[in-house]
Amino acid sequence: MKILHRYLLKQVLVTSLAAMVTLTLIVLMFDAFKRLTVLLIDNDVSMGTILYMMILLVPQALTLTVPCGLLTGIVIVFGRMSHSLEITAIRAAGLGLIPFIAPVILLSMVMSLFCLYNNAVLAPQAMTRFKLMFIEMAKENPTAFLRAQEPVTRFPGMSVYVEKKYGNTLEGIHIWKLGENGIPETSIRADRGIISADLQDMSLTITLLNARQEDRNKKDTTRLDQIETGMKAAQLPIKVSIRDMLDTTRLRDNITILPIDEIRGRIFGNKGNEPNMIPLLTEIQRRMVFSLACFTFALVGIPLAISTGRKETSVGCVLSLGVAVSYFLLVLVAMAFKDNASAYPELIVWLPTFLFQGLGFWLLAKVNSHPV
Repeated sequence: MKILHRYLLKQVLVTSLAAMVTLTLIVLMFDAFKRLTVLLIDNDVSMGTILYMMILLVPQALTLTVPCGLLTGIVIVFGRMSHSLEITAIRAAGLGLIPFIAPVILLSMVMSLFCLYNNAVLAPQAMTRFKLMFIEMAKENPTAFLRAQEPVTRFPGMSVYVEKKYGNTLEGIHIWKLGENGIPETSIRADRGIISADLQDMSLTITLLNARQEDRNKKDTTRLDQIETGMKAAQLPIKVSIRDMLDTTRLRDNITILPIDEIRGRIFGNKGNEPNMIPLLTEIQRRMVFSLACFTFALVGIPLAISTGRKETSVGCVLSLGVAVSYFLLVLVAMAFKDNASAYPELIVWLPTFLFQGLGFWLLAKVNSHPV
């Protein structure tokens, strides 16, 4: 049995590690490329700094890639063993299925503990450091806040979109001045513009060239049929404050990057400063649910792979993707209620875990009771 366990663990570990590395690189390609190439082009940031910031994004990526990689490894290995009748031979020799897969279940529990530490400590600390580095770079070059083909909604009372950016020169500028309800009241467009920064005043000035303005009905801003043509200007300077955006203390307002100890301290040390603690409670539950995904995926993946019995790697990857997407999609749907206390989001976020673990135990029992 020890030889079989070593063989099984080696197969699962090697395959899962390869899947984790591949998935992590894919996630970083989509995430880091968009975030960091802009810094490299517009801010003349060294390649060493870019690589370090990419490393800081790895723990956040591992939140998803570790469970998905383990699931992929399990599905591929057990599917291949089932197809080649290794599972049948093992059971025919009198060895039970549950004792045989026990090391993989134990491995999934160990991976869940690692994910819990990563989600609770490593990923929040790394993302906080990443955002602090970005803020420090922005202090040296505040124009970095404005990036091409990326809507900027952090300016107070304003939303800005730029089609192209060459240094301090902008092209295809769209600016919306927002009302108290967040609905645009005025829109301004310009073919070109120039952006400049005033570090002492903590502000940016966007000088629009050939600007055209359109105004909505003040009484009902939702009536798009009542938009009126406003002023036109050869040059129109618009000043926006970036003081709040450079304030590092505001990072504490983003609970998704807070260490779990700090979230717990804000809950139990609350003295009326937190009017609504439901988002804090839900965030803690979300991290625990994401951490338990390794164990949950093992329960579902093993019997699913054995019952399908396909040796093709592509089939295993597609099957793993379907399970993982379904699980995390349900978690995100539950998280959509995090601001609605009456929906008990801190409890319903556990619903996908209960559903998938229940399904996993049922499938395991069904496969285990199946005759050899």
